[in-house]
Amino acid sequence: MARETGAFRGDELYVLEGVLYDYLHFPEEGYVIFDECIGDRVVGFIVFGRTPLTAYGWDIYWLAVENDCQGNGYGKRLVQKVVDYIQLQMGKAVLRVETSSQNMYAHARNLYTKMGFKQAGVIHDFYCEGDDNIIYYKELVSKSNSPFNYDDKQDLSICQ
Repeated sequence: MARETGAFRGDELYVLEGVLYDYLHFPEEGYVIFDECIGDRVVGFIVFGRTPLTAYGWDIYWLAVENDCQGNGYGKRLVQKVVDYIQLQMGKAVLRVETSSQNMYAHARNLYTKMGFKQAGVIHDFYCEGDDNIIYYKELVSKSNSPFNYDDKQDLSICQ
């Protein structure tokens, strides 16, 4: 599905295959994947996980929605699933996503902005000449009464 969107280069798809392999064979790597389906057909997916060496950091690594399903709320639902999941896991968190400045990513940038993500910065010519890296983040607070509801083996004491 990611290949058919035309949004990812061959080397990016190779990395995605590695991430999916790790997800299936090495769950300790910490990747989490949610999908959106129409019947049995997967029309979108999102890959995210904890940011190593942070107490509160999470990253969205991949978000893809089939071309014919874009603009129908699938991407928004996927990002909201991530937000809800993290809010149930932790008292507070910071969710980060990086994307390209290329025109084909305008919908993604618009989605993040509409969902309350703030632009943290731009690294010019990051991916290649004329293709900037745009960094967004969103601060999250728990939906539960507990300040920490996180059940993981990771040590959250790095800031203490």
